[in-house]
Amino acid sequence: MNQSRYYTKMRKGHVNRLLKLESYLPSIIMWISLIIVIGSSISLIFAKGVASMILLTLLIISTVIVIISYLLYCINCIHSDTFQFIKNKMSLTEFNTLYNSINSMAPTLSIEAKTYKVKYLPINFDGKEYFDTDFVNINFGSVKSESIGVPLIQHDKRYIKVYLSNDTIITDTDTLLCIQSKREHLIKKMKTNDTNLEIIESFKIKGLRECILIDLDYDIHRSWMTMNMYILTTLLGINVLYRLILDRKCNVKEIKIIKEISDIIYT
Repeated sequence: MNQSRYYTKMRKGHVNRLLKLESYLPSIIMWISLIIVIGSSISLIFAKGVASMILLTLLIISTVIVIISYLLYCINCIHSDTFQFIKNKMSLTEFNTLYNSINSMAPTLSIEAKTYKVKYLPINFDGKEYFDTDFVNINFGSVKSESIGVPLIQHDKRYIKVYLSNDTIITDTDTLLCIQSKREHLIKKMKTNDTNLEIIESFKIKGLRECILIDLDYDIHRSWMTMNMYILTTLLGINVLYRLILDRKCNVKEIKIIKEISDIIYT
């Protein structure tokens, strides 16, 4: 492919991401605090005087830490890659159907413009107060696709974690000029003297999922790698164990679909 300009949407550094310590930190803190709570509660029964006051204070502090760390742990579980894998679990046949559909589909370029003012307020974490938003979607009529990482071969484990990403390349000069014209028109429309302007551009492919779990025995054997089991282990505080077991039962595959696009469809 003759590459004159790239629009890229890729995941970086996601392989073995679930093994990073920060993914498990809320769970580790929660269990350590819980052990302290249990130990303090038992010791408080036999303690007297100053010792009982110290243990009571320790019990209150560790209980608060348990509650906070449990909430952070639940948020971590919901935003983890494993949650997305379980949510997007499918058979190899279903994956092949999805892949073929994504591979043949032309992406849509979304250009979004947001006007904002900078506000230095404690409640505004990003320091921006947004006022207005507008966007334009650009469709393409011609697409050529190449894939890196396929075909999937039969693996020695039941599950395959697939990280699916897309790179989009524009090689046609007229297409680039048209996109630039639409971008400049949107900027001119949204820009005002008393506000700043933020432009966000992204290619979107309908049906693209970044994390997919393929079950090679989907139609043969029942699997305990389900959303219900994931939620149950999360509520019981043992989601980290669930993730580690899943990791041991999975092979990892990265697939990148490279699309060369041209011929804007005017709507």
